[in-house]
Amino acid sequence: ANGSLTTPGIPNPTSITFYLGRTNNTTAKTLEVQVSTTSQTEGFTTVATFNHSNVPSASYNLYTVDLSAYTSEPIIYVRFLKTSTTTSPWRLDDITAYA
Repeated sequence: ANGSLTTPGIPNPTSITFYLGRTNNTTAKTLEVQVSTTSQTEGFTTVATFNHSNVPSASYNLYTVDLSAYTSEPIIYVRFLKTSTTTSPWRLDDITAYA
């Protein structure tokens, strides 16, 4: 029920955008957007959190996460991590990183 998706390295980022959606299922779930300056597998810090109450039911919406605090980093990795144990899925699409 938990899962994650990690981007390839992003040099000198300013932001990342993505579409996030969910069904009309009301089961509580959480998705964290995390950043690592060390690797694709460790050292992650949560920079944004989405849950079933701030993502409208039965829709896809475009979200932007500000990464300007990491602009001076030569490379970062962004991980989308489902931290809830429900089997109710998130839908993630069209991830775009800006530098």
